[in-house]
Amino acid sequence: MARLTRRDRDVGSDSVQVDLDSRGDHREAFHFEVSAAGVQRDAIRTGDQALNFDWDAVWTSAVRVDAEGWTVELAIPLTVLRFKEHAEADWRIQARRLIARPNELDAIAFIPRAEHGELSRYLAIDGLAGLPAPRGLELVPFALAQLRQRGTPAVLDWAPGVGLDARYGLTAGLSLDGTVLPDFAQVEADQAVLNLTTFEVQFPEKRPFFLEGAELFSLQDVFGDPLSTQLFYSRRLGAPAPEVEAPDGFTVASAPARIGLWGAVKVAGKVNDALSLALVDGVTAAERAKLIDPAGDEVLEGIAAPSNFFAGRAQLELPAGWRAGLTLSDARRAEGASSLGLAGICLDGAAAGADGRCTHDATALQEQERIARGEGKPVCAEGAHGRDSSGTTARRRGTDRGCGGRGRVAGRR
Repeated sequence: MARLTRRDRDVGSDSVQVDLDSRGDHREAFHFEVSAAGVQRDAIRTGDQALNFDWDAVWTSAVRVDAEGWTVELAIPLTVLRFKEHAEADWRIQARRLIARPNELDAIAFIPRAEHGELSRYLAIDGLAGLPAPRGLELVPFALAQLRQRGTPAVLDWAPGVGLDARYGLTAGLSLDGTVLPDFAQVEADQAVLNLTTFEVQFPEKRPFFLEGAELFSLQDVFGDPLSTQLFYSRRLGAPAPEVEAPDGFTVASAPARIGLWGAVKVAGKVNDALSLALVDGVTAAERAKLIDPAGDEVLEGIAAPSNFFAGRAQLELPAGWRAGLTLSDARRAEGASSLGLAGICLDGAAAGADGRCTHDATALQEQERIARGEGKPVCAEGAHGRDSSGTTARRRGTDRGCGGRGRVAGRR
């Protein structure tokens, strides 16, 4: 049974699956799969059932169908895999064949359905010696252009750009990746989600740069399957731009859809048999929206400050299957003075900090509760454009409706 579909989609076709534990540590494997229609699927396997199909590697495959059945051939570059530098490589493999019609799954390493320990049952590969370490330097420059028509009468926006992706293998198990002005236009779009809650929707990471080493930021249960807890949400870098709300009499002419990413650098992989390391640092751009005031003049409104995001995690393998990990994170934003307060008055009545800034938007929520209880009196400022520490407008959650229309920020005398 051969059904043609998009990459990484499962539609119940006959397929051949290969899992390679190239580190030989029984904790993680690279999963490669080809259907009878030639559709590729690849993933990172951790534990018994966890497969992360968001990971995409560059490899090739070919399928031939004849009177006797079908044959598949896979060509996987060593640069895709991570392995230890030893004279004799300690690789392990699992190969499966799925026959879709009777739902039959055949494997070279039998794993009982009621038992755990998938990766520990893989078969050893003998005879792998002297494999070259994938330490080559890879540079991928690119150029792009965007032409957009908007407004009435029609106005054409022309936005050219260039960028660079780089990769260097520090060791056989540790790599250094960098990107300057990255373009993720080729990445599959997120599914549409109708969010009726007050909580942010967290979409899966699909950008190749951030997928390398992403498994190191996930906690795992005793069977090696990842938990739902996220230590680091990489979609903060290059996130959608905050919604722009124009004051009374103003109109929004144009606004960025996303916060630009100036560049990022990452180190991920295994330092040795016991220590794994993942470090990510990225810098996002300042973004501004174009407003039209009542007089018809253009006004540029800042909606996001330049920011630096850092996340790092070290994980140590201990005897008896125990693990110890350390996670560090930091976010710094180059906000201007008085980024949220009005005339030096912070929304919670406290004095501004040494840099002239007030605290984040939660202060506005706390102040709204006090005003609702009659413990404070609102003070309004026409057309104020406050910013919180995350770069979003205080107006969206901190506006006191009792003060009038949109664009007015509440504080306390």
